[in-house]
This record gives sequence, structure tokens and C-alpha cells, in this order.
Amino acid sequence: MSTSAGRRSTSRGRHMTSVSTKPMSAARRKTLATQQITNVAGSNQTLAVTAALEVIAERLAWDPNVQQSLREKYAELLELSQPKPRGGTGSVPKPKGTLGLGEFSSLGKLDPYVLSRNYEPWELRQVLGSATAARLKQAIEVVQEHEPGTAPKNRTKKADMIDYIVEHVVGPGY
Repeated sequence: MSTSAGRRSTSRGRHMTSVSTKPMSAARRKTLATQQITNVAGSNQTLAVTAALEVIAERLAWDPNVQQSLREKYAELLELSQPKPRGGTGSVPKPKGTLGLGEFSSLGKLDPYVLSRNYEPWELRQVLGSATAARLKQAIEVVQEHEPGTAPKNRTKKADMIDYIVEHVVGPGY
């Protein structure tokens, strides 16, 4: 049996299920390692893991290959446990005046024209990035009141809604 591009195939060339390329989480790796240890040492998980740790500690004292392997595994797990950067826009800029993202038009809708007066043109996209999809739809309604016959490419994708609002409120290029 050979493997190629994440798939297993038999000698007849049939493809079996694809193997995921997504790395296992640290928690999943711990569970699998614990299962492997208990399969070898015995069913008492606490005693089995303690015994494995003692064996590894003894080997670490004299085996540089085990030391290096431990450092590599630790680095992998450390990277997996780091919080992932969010797809958001980071921190929201401070408004020039007292009006912020929570301010709305007299009808209770998010008004990007009012909002744009309190932020620099290049900041509006970032400010809108922290708004919910529902609030962005309200802002689109406000823009469409000012510019009838216009519409975003897509009313379900935040990026498309923000592109539409920014282009019509502060102009193209922001």
C-alpha cells in the first residue's frame, strides 16, 4: 500500500479516504499519547503516564536525541496552543469627537455618514469591521437612501458590505 498526496491507495489503484492535513490540536495529541501509553503500560492512566514520564526523564539525562525530540515536540505544541489571529481588523481607532460605532441615525440605524465625520477616511473600514453583519445591513440601507439604485455585491459577506459602504461614503481607494 502506498500513500500519495494525502490519499491511500491499494495495489489495484483504488483510492480510500483522504487523510486530513490539518494538524491535530494539543488536546487531541495528549489524548492519543495517553492512549498509546496506557496500551503499553497498563489500564491505570495516572500510573501509566507517571511511569512514562519517569522513563523519559531518565533518558533525557543522557540521550541528546531524546532531548532534541522533546524540544521539537514542545515547540510544535506551543505553536498549536497560541491563540490564532482573528480575521478581524484589530483595535478600533478612537473617534475624533464623542461619536463612536455605537451611534446611530435618528431611525436607530448605523449611519456611516455620521460615523465618517468622526474618523479619518482610512479608518472607516477598520471601524466598520467591528460591526455586526446586522448593523452593516442597516448601514447599507442608509447608504441606499442617499444613493438609490446602488447595492453591494453581496449582502451576506461582511467584506463586500464594508467595501460598498466605504466606497460610497468616503470614496474609492479607502
